[in-house]
Amino acid sequence: MKIVLVEDQTLALQFMFQLCHQLYPSAHIELFTAHDVALKSLDHSTDLLITDLDFDGVKRFALVELALELKVPCIVYTGFYKPIFVRKALELQARGFISKMGKIEDLVFAIESFNTISAYTCSYVRNQLETNLKLDVQELILSPSEHKILAV
Repeated sequence: MKIVLVEDQTLALQFMFQLCHQLYPSAHIELFTAHDVALKSLDHSTDLLITDLDFDGVKRFALVELALELKVPCIVYTGFYKPIFVRKALELQARGFISKMGKIEDLVFAIESFNTISAYTCSYVRNQLETNLKLDVQELILSPSEHKILAV
């Protein structure tokens, strides 16, 4: 089994590595801190991609899009949350969208169940989505660069 982890924060990357190694001790786990380098490494031999969206302050969906193209299961694990970004990740068929502000149990569940889940969101994200159902103000206050990212 090959797992690709992409995260520009070293401590979060090491945490994800330890968790994946604990769940899948015989897996080959590749770590990337750079989004563009990970893009070149992701291929059909990858069994699972776990990626952040925020790299150096820029939200990037290219890895999630490539995972969809390659039919590689993808879990988004990010500290950044806006409902519109959750929807975009799920539209790109990410198996899960897990917030770093949520419970570790949600991340564990997503990693253990990546082959059987679809459009899974952690309890934190679900609560945020429910709160924003009334009026999605977050979409109204996106910056021009965030609108550009979503248009890609």
